[in-house]
Amino acid sequence: MARTPKRRAGRLRNPRTRHAVKRTKLGRRAASGRRPYGWRGTRRRRRVRGRPGAAAKGSGMRLTMTLPPAGQTAGGAGFQEAEASRPAQAAAAGAGALEAQPAESVQAAQPAQPALPEAEEEARRQAVRAGYQLGYQDGWYEGGEALVARLLPPNRILAGITAGDLIALGLRHLPQEAWLPLLTAAEVAALIRQAMDEGRPLSIVRLGDGELLTLAHDTVIPAEEAQLRGPFLPYAGVELPAPDVREALAAALGRADIIGVPESRHPSFQGLLFPVLSRYGYQPAALRLTSSTVNYSLAEKGLLLPLLQSRRVLLIGNKAEELGRVLEAAGIAVSGIVSPVLGARGAEQAVNAAAGFDFDIALVSAGIAAVLICEAIAGRYGKVALDFGHMANKLESGEALLR
Repeated sequence: MARTPKRRAGRLRNPRTRHAVKRTKLGRRAASGRRPYGWRGTRRRRRVRGRPGAAAKGSGMRLTMTLPPAGQTAGGAGFQEAEASRPAQAAAAGAGALEAQPAESVQAAQPAQPALPEAEEEARRQAVRAGYQLGYQDGWYEGGEALVARLLPPNRILAGITAGDLIALGLRHLPQEAWLPLLTAAEVAALIRQAMDEGRPLSIVRLGDGELLTLAHDTVIPAEEAQLRGPFLPYAGVELPAPDVREALAAALGRADIIGVPESRHPSFQGLLFPVLSRYGYQPAALRLTSSTVNYSLAEKGLLLPLLQSRRVLLIGNKAEELGRVLEAAGIAVSGIVSPVLGARGAEQAVNAAAGFDFDIALVSAGIAAVLICEAIAGRYGKVALDFGHMANKLESGEALLR
């Protein structure tokens, strides 16, 4: 026969747990098997302590969900505890206010979490990379295979022939007049040397995206679009709209001897080059063209130093002082320096200053103003002028070597 456990006087036992309880109202509830008052809050307090990011009911803590900025994924978002507030403040906040409890006890019970800002930043980077990749794939398809598909006759497909294959086939069948030859760096160097030997003027200007956006604004594209596509234009020396600078550039192109044009087919390079030339009535086949990176090619191919040796060199631009030290260290005679050049509207002042120097060739690194300066120096003074661009920066910083 099972022995009945002894009960102490004045005690009851919970039939579920067999724990002794006091003979009170709460004790009678426990003895009857019913949950005692306050059980829900007690059980929740025990349950949430081990759950990251949660706080006990009645802790005096506010739970705030930290969301990523608009356009970001929710990865890395989570709950972040706000500062502990007074019970009265929590009650005034409305439903869900929590009772006061020391914040230290809640924080100590929670496991360490990674810093939310780092997680959010990583989520943002992943979202940007994923969006870029999707956009790139869509653009690649729409600009290639989708375009081919729209040109095919109905009920026909091509057997394994890609858009690239079709382009290669088409290039082989283009008429000869479709091709525009570009002078090589060696050919440009030979023309420079010949002009200096004979004392003839020669201007070599270059068209990059800055010059083309300036020429295209309010003629080929709206000025607002040119500003959006060229936020660097103020650094290059032009604040759009600038119709006077635009027209001066267009006129200089017609007088320049050699024009460097971009080989890139990007919308801001060749995408603007031919509409701009057409807008101002220039026939590309009638122009003497080279690559717009000829300034770099002359140095990379070892053609620049031989050109400058035994010549008097005038330097124009905001890096002229630094470039002068590099050239003099290489034994080049720097006959003068014109600096600074205050944007495209400072071109005339620079050209006038050049009249005070004796020189054989001018290297001009002055942004968009270089086109105006080079053409004017050759036209007025009968000298050789080369749009030297950022090659001055590369030489003075040591990124490129003079050879």
